[in-house]
Amino acid sequence: MIRIIAIEGRGIISKIIECYTWSPFSHVAIQVGMNVWEATSPKVRRLSEQDFWNAYKDEAALVLRPIQYVYPEDDEKLVKWLDSHVGDDYSENALIRFLLRKKSPKDKECWVCSKLVFEAMAHIKRPLLQRIPSYKIVPAHIVMSPLLEEDRIVGELQLSNIAPALATA
Repeated sequence: MIRIIAIEGRGIISKIIECYTWSPFSHVAIQVGMNVWEATSPKVRRLSEQDFWNAYKDEAALVLRPIQYVYPEDDEKLVKWLDSHVGDDYSENALIRFLLRKKSPKDKECWVCSKLVFEAMAHIKRPLLQRIPSYKIVPAHIVMSPLLEEDRIVGELQLSNIAPALATA
C-alpha cells in the first residue's frame, strides 16, 4: 500500500515555502506499508508510521493514494529503491536554489522532499506528472497529480491560502 503524505507545516521555513509556492503544503513524504521515507535535514530517512506521525503531531496533513492499482512487486521495488537512498544527503542549498530558481549539477546528488517522492514513483513507472524535471517539483505539484486521490486528512488543514486549482481538484 503506497500513500503520499503532504504536510501543512506550522514553522517559519514551512510558511516561506508555502507562500513562495502558493500552496498550503511545505513537505511531502512517501509511505509503503508501515514505513515512511522522507528527505529532511540532514539526510533521507526511513521511519515507522508511528514515529513519522509523532514527529508531525502538531502539523496537518493530506494523505493521498494512487488511483491506479499498484502491484505488490512494485511495492517491493519501491521499498528497495527508497532504502537505497536512506542516509543520502538532504540539501538546504538545493532548497535555496529552488526558491531562487537556480539549478546546480550538485542537485543530482542531493535530495529535497518533493524530488524524492517524485523520483520514487517514477522508479516504479508511475510518474506523477509529465514533462517536468524533478528538481522543479514542489509539494503542491505532487498533491495536484491527476494520478493521486485523497485518502484521508489528518488534523485540521488551513486551506484558505490554497491555490484555486488545488481547491477544485
